[in-house]
Amino acid sequence: TTAFPNGDFFLPYAVAVDSNKNLYVADSGNNRIQVFDSAGNFKFTFGSIGSGNSQFFSPFSVAVDNSQNIYVIDNGNNRVQVFDSAGNFKFKFGSSGSGNGQFSSPEGIGVDSSQNIYVADMLNHRVQVFDSAGNFKFTFGSQGSGNGQFSFPRGLAVDSSQNIYVADSNNDRIQVFDSAGNFKFKFGSFGAGNGQFNSPFGIALDSSQNIYVVDEGNNRIEVFNSAGNFKFAFGSAGNGNGQFASPLGIAVDSSQNIYVADTNNNRIEVFDAAGTFTRMIASFGNDIGNFIVPEGVAVDGPGNIYVADGFNNRIQVFDSAGNSKFAFGSNGFGNSQFNVPEGIAVDSSQNIYISDTFNSRVQVFDSAGNFKFKFGSFGTGNSQFNIPSGVAVDSSQNIYIADSNNHRIEVFDSAGNFKFKFGSNGSGNGQFSYPFGVAVDSSQNIYVTDNGNSRIQVFDSAGGFKFAFGTNGTDNGQFSVPLGVTLDGNRNIYVADAGNSRIQVFDSAGNFKFEFGSFGSGNTQFGSPTGIALDSSRNIYTVDTIYSRLQKFAHNFPTSLLVAPATGPVGGMTTLTATLSSPDGATFSPRPVSFSLNGNNVGTANTDANGVATLSNVSLAGISRGTYNSRVSASFAADDFLAASTGSNTLTVTAAATTATVASSA
Repeated sequence: TTAFPNGDFFLPYAVAVDSNKNLYVADSGNNRIQVFDSAGNFKFTFGSIGSGNSQFFSPFSVAVDNSQNIYVIDNGNNRVQVFDSAGNFKFKFGSSGSGNGQFSSPEGIGVDSSQNIYVADMLNHRVQVFDSAGNFKFTFGSQGSGNGQFSFPRGLAVDSSQNIYVADSNNDRIQVFDSAGNFKFKFGSFGAGNGQFNSPFGIALDSSQNIYVVDEGNNRIEVFNSAGNFKFAFGSAGNGNGQFASPLGIAVDSSQNIYVADTNNNRIEVFDAAGTFTRMIASFGNDIGNFIVPEGVAVDGPGNIYVADGFNNRIQVFDSAGNSKFAFGSNGFGNSQFNVPEGIAVDSSQNIYISDTFNSRVQVFDSAGNFKFKFGSFGTGNSQFNIPSGVAVDSSQNIYIADSNNHRIEVFDSAGNFKFKFGSNGSGNGQFSYPFGVAVDSSQNIYVTDNGNSRIQVFDSAGGFKFAFGTNGTDNGQFSVPLGVTLDGNRNIYVADAGNSRIQVFDSAGNFKFEFGSFGSGNTQFGSPTGIALDSSRNIYTVDTIYSRLQKFAHNFPTSLLVAPATGPVGGMTTLTATLSSPDGATFSPRPVSFSLNGNNVGTANTDANGVATLSNVSLAGISRGTYNSRVSASFAADDFLAASTGSNTLTVTAAATTATVASSA
């Protein structure tokens, strides 16, 4: 299952176009192929993650023949799969290895008019050719830089004369071969000038045998004539129209429209024959309001929501209703640029603090997203970081950073000056294994998700160890990859238990109180909840890195109370039971349920691990024989996390048990 809707992409690696201008996209991150009509309207999709027929593990390339059969490079499974025009599986060939018909990370594919199949077998540094049934015909190439040799060949195209064009990626050149694999000519060298390349990937041809090359490292497309002479180039780095972020795939239709798989921008861009941008097909994730792997979330006093949109390298800000207010940031190393920001916090003045994780620094911005200052660099010294993840700010604007790969917490004043640190690598008290999240309460107690040790550790304001709770597992109070942590005004502790796809809540002493969530893409389900935050009304906000979304939950979850019918003899005893549950799938620590019989309160019992409350030895004295509707009732009073509920059922009083006495004979 993918969280990305039809028509949206996650890491589209390749694109192909047929004679009717239908578009075929290798949607690699979603392990599927998507098909669109000539106007870019979604038609159908096929594929899921796996190794079975019609399943993929990183489909890298796609080609289509004159009968609209679809050929897919199933990279991670080291094979080619072939489908009919409707996406139905036909056959497959290939396995892992270096023999004939075997592959090692194949990337490029082409098909000629006779349905011969050509594969760029990247890590074997060769091209293999197969007939229309997938039978091996011949191979050519070896590792090297000479003519006919390759260094990581990635893209491949075939013209109407069965000449073979190969993007020889690490040699930064294109090589052209005849139909038998004999070297004809080459062009290109390393660089950013006209006719030069930096890791060429995709390659396509038009009917005039003009050659279109995706120059990935230079974020551009270069166009050459049939002899390899440079004609023109277009594109630059960025996410605007006509810009690219590591483009990989390319196709050209019969009108010389150019389709580019703009991979890291998760979209397809379309250009006319002159390289002028004309339209976009299916942009996902990088438009405002969408996310790609959001890592952190924070909420300020008025309820504005701040999201660290990790793979988009930006911060997005929303009002309390979820309407976009503004966004800032881009990929890079300068001020206001990010390299996968993971942690975010907001202080009472709405200053915004960002763990700029892979730039090994913290950046601070004002309430409008304007850069204020930064601190930190890569290393192990004071004020240095190695994968800074979580960030927290106290009421004095002291800044707390989970320095994950240095296995420690660093604390800074409001100007970013180093104050102190605590922690080292290990599993003892006060030691950490890749701490990720950090939170601080009003007394400056410090709460840390000790990820690799599957626990939460709590410290005083000086970093002195106080207590820890949690072990590895799936039971209540256990964790699998605990990441985000936050607190409410009562010092209840909320933990994003990512590996278990749930949120767990504990009291201030670390005792389990409540949990909700399961794996999935539905409401109240998670793929991998990472960041967690609360607003002033204690609504719960989480961001999910797998499903790239933010969810908001009311603090009180609805409940239902199912009361069982009760039966007993006149003047005897009965047992009353009721099951407390949440329709949102939450589970919880023991909760008190009050029982009444015939309108009279007869006692209270706590729920067990299954939510069942049982009150035994309840007297039926004074109740006549008969059946009474709704005379057994139970109620649950609302608490911090669960709403109130009531229920009732039938009471049946039977005849009193009789005892027969038999006299014995003398």
